[in-house]
Amino acid sequence: MDLGALRTKLYNLKITNVVLAKELGISMSAVQRKMTGESEFKRPEINAIINLLSLTDEEAMNIFFK
Repeated sequence: MDLGALRTKLYNLKITNVVLAKELGISMSAVQRKMTGESEFKRPEINAIINLLSLTDEEAMNIFFK
């Protein structure tokens, strides 16, 4: 997973971790663990992020399956 690319995309779209947590229905601490690589995003969370960020298939593959 390319967390740097995900962080960059979130930053460019001005989406904070607070917004991300709310969109994913998880706590801020869970988002922080996932954004630091301590835990992994689950498939439904990945799908939600892809939709939230309007990622292309190529962008999603580069971010989540690198």
